[in-house]
Amino acid sequence: MTPNKPRALLFVSPSENRSAYFSAGLSHFYKLDLYYTRDKNFFGPTFYQWLYAKDTAFYPVHSLDDILKAQNSYDLIIVQQDALGVFLKMFINQDTALEFLKKLKPKAKKFFWFEPGERLYFYCGRPEFWDLFDGVIKHHVLKKQFAHFLRDEKKAANFQSPDVPNYAPFVAENKNFQVENYYDKIIPYPFPPGLTDHYGLRWKNHKKIYDISGNTRGFSYQQTYLRSYLMDVLKRKLNPKFSYCFDYGSDGYVSNLSTWRRSLNPYLFKPFRIGELAFRLQYRKFVYPKPLYFHNLANSKTYFGLGAYFSATKTADAWQSGAVLFNWSFEKCDYGIPMVDGYNYVSVGERDEMSDDNYHLQPEFEDKIVSKVESVLNNEALQNSIRENQFKTYFDYYSSPAQFVKKIFIDKLKNSV
Repeated sequence: MTPNKPRALLFVSPSENRSAYFSAGLSHFYKLDLYYTRDKNFFGPTFYQWLYAKDTAFYPVHSLDDILKAQNSYDLIIVQQDALGVFLKMFINQDTALEFLKKLKPKAKKFFWFEPGERLYFYCGRPEFWDLFDGVIKHHVLKKQFAHFLRDEKKAANFQSPDVPNYAPFVAENKNFQVENYYDKIIPYPFPPGLTDHYGLRWKNHKKIYDISGNTRGFSYQQTYLRSYLMDVLKRKLNPKFSYCFDYGSDGYVSNLSTWRRSLNPYLFKPFRIGELAFRLQYRKFVYPKPLYFHNLANSKTYFGLGAYFSATKTADAWQSGAVLFNWSFEKCDYGIPMVDGYNYVSVGERDEMSDDNYHLQPEFEDKIVSKVESVLNNEALQNSIRENQFKTYFDYYSSPAQFVKKIFIDKLKNSV
């Protein structure tokens, strides 16, 4: 973006597309030396190679010494937790991790830690760790007034995978962590889109055959059982005048729309998996989305896009496709993007108040959720208003990887100087 860009070193795991979109955007502000782990995935589409600035240099990392041998000085160094985790088990080898980070820090004018995963818990709560960094870029962040949930095992469990609290080191690390003391260092990180290059925008004026649709991994996948259950509630209780298509992953999909209208999508042709093969050939640069994900976003007026915990790549994808997004409430969470119920999404309620175990929905909330969804499906003017506001938010933050990084990182970096 400038003839003499500052220099940055980014140590990431390219198998994480959540970090790849960020690193691609960062390359337009910095002369980027990108050190990556798991080089077998390097040429895979999750790395978004076509989105990087041309002067980006890529280096495979086979040991942590490869990082320490990098040039002596950078304006910015960012270390992704997943990348360091390839070499060190963080909870078992925290002292070794700290030793490595202390050796790396002198090379950086600005030093940042990066946690783009879906866990609410922080990977390290030791003051000496936090004192090393100028900032921590993290997805899945509670607003400061709710930060004490981290120290409440039951509350924390309602904002992350049901299996995370069973991992004792996570609980122990966060149970006594006074994270409020470090909120000035936290930069909330929203999920980037799963559909890059504004692919979903081609569906903006697409004829919508469903009033609502949704995709999940199914009832057999414990971590997302709750959203599968909620889709099933809608299937059972939604007024039959509304058309739907709900995808349960390996458990199949259901719709109350006539089969011939659904079969117009060739990628849903099941015999010999011809439809799936054709889809992969056409859209191989998109890793996670499946044919039904494209089908539902392209053909739905609204989208039941609940995050596995409270957020998902579905947020940006629904915004660009023109489907009004339903999701958990963001009132207690800082997504890094202003999320306003009734403006750029529709809240189905507070997740932590609906479930005692992050797995089953309390029965009294079923009818409330159905009523909320039906009120939106019956209000075309509200849908149109929300849809336009979603487009505004999408273009403000996701017009390019560079714009994404500018809004969620570069601008905040400038303001902190």
